[in-house]
Amino acid sequence: MNLKNNTLSLKTILGLTILLVIIISFSYRDFLITIKLMLFHFYDFPMLPLDPYYKIILLFDGYEITKGDRHVEDGWYWQYLRFLPLLINWITFKVIPCLQMAVIPEQVSYEIYCSIWSISLVNYISGILTQISFFLLIKYKFQRPIGECVLILLTSYFIINFLDRYGVDRLSFLFLVIFFLLEKNTKMIYFLIVLSIFVNEKCLLLISSYYFLINIDPKNLVKSFFNKKFILSFILCLIYLYITFFKFKDYMSMGIVDFNYLSFHALSNSIIPLILITAPFLIYFSKKNILKLFRIKKNFILIIILFFVLGIFVGGTGNMGRYLTYTMVIFLPLLNFLLFKILSNFDYFFLSPKYSKIEIIKMLTKH
Repeated sequence: MNLKNNTLSLKTILGLTILLVIIISFSYRDFLITIKLMLFHFYDFPMLPLDPYYKIILLFDGYEITKGDRHVEDGWYWQYLRFLPLLINWITFKVIPCLQMAVIPEQVSYEIYCSIWSISLVNYISGILTQISFFLLIKYKFQRPIGECVLILLTSYFIINFLDRYGVDRLSFLFLVIFFLLEKNTKMIYFLIVLSIFVNEKCLLLISSYYFLINIDPKNLVKSFFNKKFILSFILCLIYLYITFFKFKDYMSMGIVDFNYLSFHALSNSIIPLILITAPFLIYFSKKNILKLFRIKKNFILIIILFFVLGIFVGGTGNMGRYLTYTMVIFLPLLNFLLFKILSNFDYFFLSPKYSKIEIIKMLTKH
């Protein structure tokens, strides 16, 4: 890597290409597992309940769809609010050939299998593109060294697995990473803000809260509220709330939300994501110079709190981690920075007994 003009050498590009091929190969196994698990849903629904995204693909294509004992005519309310990822799923269903697995449950028709195949393929590609987008984000936006850029390919792969592999979360998360990657492009960013209401409400909420907190000035609160990007995203949030609570309130239910946070399910889907997000932020909370590297403000803790509360009351143990993972588009570079520090000083942390805990903390927080 040429540090003066910040370009990649041929050797580095070759190394990254090899690494990318390895990541694609690992992700391909996840792709196959996703298909198998979705097919398992038809054998034992209570073990693996799924939101009916695969049915929406068929609904878009003109098939008659059932919901329980009745036919579905209007579909589900969130198919209108998450229209763009559902449209991409449907286009994939129509355009890309459906390759069949060796064993398919007898009760699964060819059309249903292909809709499952399409969702799995879109999530697979979205995961890979998210890793690449994170690489570009910290390489060109945050100007981080190549070692951190390579590491984020791995850390983002790990974080992506906290997102729902059976719906539109991974595609929505990719949208957010691209959004922050293109943040300096003013014309494009306004278009993406408007587009976010058709992607996922969690994207819109994060964008709105981000622009509010990054522009807020306690000395001039009036000016803070008149930021154009915040106003646009906030108005869209109000539109979303109106549509949800006044147009589709009869469709909403909290009956399947589980609040048992002492289970292993809660540990993997809620507690671990919370620790991964909050730990680096708290470690570097008093280090303004490090937070500034990744354009993070101390008041961003309110974003964590917001998605934490939503995760508890809307998602429950199975979904709180999914809500919190959306904030990783902001906080993952900081976690990646912390891990890179630890790996770069591995002998100090794990092999040398002469360093005290205070000295180790100083090494971690040194810029």
